[in-house]
Amino acid sequence: IVANIQRLLYSSRLQLLFEALRQHFDVILIDAPPALQFADARILGRVAEGTILVLRAGVSTQQMALQAYQRFADDGTPLIGTILNDWTPPRSE
Repeated sequence: IVANIQRLLYSSRLQLLFEALRQHFDVILIDAPPALQFADARILGRVAEGTILVLRAGVSTQQMALQAYQRFADDGTPLIGTILNDWTPPRSE
């Protein structure tokens, strides 16, 4: 458990870590806490090639999605996709 995760995320070593990982892996996926509540996703987005925004059906509002998108856009982090989880499509009978 890290008491101050932002200190580690803002470290210059984070960029070096990603550079080393890119030499060994084609795709690196990192799960981060909600972007509107914590800065972690935005910090990680600065060293990532893009961000996938995960929204929860019935919980995430359109306004929340647009705010998260805008924060990544303000940081210059490309949004490369969106996932909508916990969605149950209507049944056709």
